[in-house]
Amino acid sequence: ICTTEDMTEDFVVEMKNRRRRLRESGRQLAVDDTQICFDVRANDTATIQSGSIETSNATHVCVTILDRNYAPTLSNATFRLKENSPAGVNVGVALDGHDIDTVDDKPDTLRYSIVKNVSGTNPWWAPAVFEIDSQTGQISLMNNSWVDDSLGGSLIPKDDSKQMLISSDTVNYEQLSTFTLTISVVDDGGCFGRQMRDTTVDCPKTMCDDCCNPFDTRACCQDNNHRNKCDPNLAVTSIVTILVVDVNEPPRIDAVVYAIPENSRENTSLSLFDMENGDCFKKREEGVDVCVASPIVARDDDAGQECGFSEGEICDEAKHLTFSIIGGDSEYFKIDPTRGQISVSRRGEGILDFEVRKQFIVEVQVTDSGILSNGAVTEQLSFKRNITIMIVDVNEIPVVEVQEYIVPENSKVGTVVGSVKAFDVDRVYPD
Repeated sequence: ICTTEDMTEDFVVEMKNRRRRLRESGRQLAVDDTQICFDVRANDTATIQSGSIETSNATHVCVTILDRNYAPTLSNATFRLKENSPAGVNVGVALDGHDIDTVDDKPDTLRYSIVKNVSGTNPWWAPAVFEIDSQTGQISLMNNSWVDDSLGGSLIPKDDSKQMLISSDTVNYEQLSTFTLTISVVDDGGCFGRQMRDTTVDCPKTMCDDCCNPFDTRACCQDNNHRNKCDPNLAVTSIVTILVVDVNEPPRIDAVVYAIPENSRENTSLSLFDMENGDCFKKREEGVDVCVASPIVARDDDAGQECGFSEGEICDEAKHLTFSIIGGDSEYFKIDPTRGQISVSRRGEGILDFEVRKQFIVEVQVTDSGILSNGAVTEQLSFKRNITIMIVDVNEIPVVEVQEYIVPENSKVGTVVGSVKAFDVDRVYPD
């Protein structure tokens, strides 16, 4: 007896349907085996006959097709995910794992997992960024410690949710724009998996599902019944590619305190404030300590926004961060729109007096170009921060008032003429 057609998946499906009809008619048939019965007759086709009977009586023959597990199927997939998406967000749709095997109309249970330490999972730490629901095949995003910015340092501090600066530790386009995951899906269609769903399934008592090679010395492999029903759970893998989508991220101004000496002239630049000494940070030039000019520190996670990152780079308002003073004591100060250096305005000259006012505040706004790291152009984003400017006290020249004294002629030596009146605005001196 031989088969007349290939036992393909279509054939198996048809046999499963036939098995179901047999069970519905009352035939008790082991659910993982399909039995086909038919009558066999032998025909004598010889040219010389030694009797009148050329066809034998019918013999009833039954063939049992032992059910075997078919591996599940799983498609490759590509999903897109916006950078800085919050942890817990779903990545794409659930994967499409499928298995044709059923037991008593109950399908195999599929289990999904991310395969670690294989070339198809890249980078190797991708399993710390993504997780997969073992039952549904849905991939989701996790917080992780691997996210970093394009400069190889920490992301800019994001501490102002009102200005879209919300902390995120998920995925960053500027660091890595593509992840690949090797996904495994395994069924429970091996003999013991089917037996869990129907006790009539016959499995080796040795509880050994996997196939044996000729040199396998395990007890289960010495069982001829097991060799005939070598039927483990099966798995397949696929590759899921996750493309990180670049989005415009708002810039940020560092919270830094600045300083400037009182009585500074127009165009004098602000320096960083030395809180310990109550002075500006200084450097020595030609034997004199001078305040070091310090621009506003603004940063952006989108690569290429910050001017001056590359040596000799020319600042361009069309592609770099731009600065403006939009509030506070704005009339006394001005700012370079591309460098972010604050300096004294014409109106501010003569106003900065430590003895009158010890600090000023200006509201500075930084705006990005809207150009993403990938070159796409989006809506521009801005960030605002109040900047404190401390006025540094300096030693000022005392003033002698114009005075007139009268002294009689022929006055003797030592005669008091009057007291010279001088004034110093520095309050360390008494009047």
